[in-house]
Amino acid sequence: MAAALQLHGRAPWSLVARLVGASESTAERRVESLVRRGCPRFRTLTEPEVR
Repeated sequence: MAAALQLHGRAPWSLVARLVGASESTAERRVESLVRRGCPRFRTLTEPEVR
């Protein structure tokens, strides 16, 4: 699950589910469980302003 999210962090549940071999609802529940337990750490990457 973590590897799938690392590669496709903004992917829809349908893609995450396919990558891990689960249903969409199962994939969503598993990710929500991981987030509640504080397992993943999220980062936001931005591009510097171009002038």
